[in-house]
Amino acid sequence: MRILKTIFLVIMAILVFVLSLAFITHNQTPISINLLWAQLPELAVSSWLIIFFVIGGLFGLGVSSLMLLKEKQARLRVEKRLRTTSKLITGHSV
Repeated sequence: MRILKTIFLVIMAILVFVLSLAFITHNQTPISINLLWAQLPELAVSSWLIIFFVIGGLFGLGVSSLMLLKEKQARLRVEKRLRTTSKLITGHSV
């Protein structure tokens, strides 16, 4: 079963690589992006799409990491309250 998983992952990686190459070669029209406050240099459409995709992915990772930290802090607060309440009810620690 493990070898089938490895073969599947290799095939998927090759497929993604080939499709990426096809995407890059078919989207070579140079464009420049105007962000209202800045004019970005001319790059191929595929380059801009890949750049913005990576930036969006990194932004998503950052936001989700902050949310996980917030949830962990909330969980630790609840666990501390539970220990304190348990001590009060039973008279000794858990």
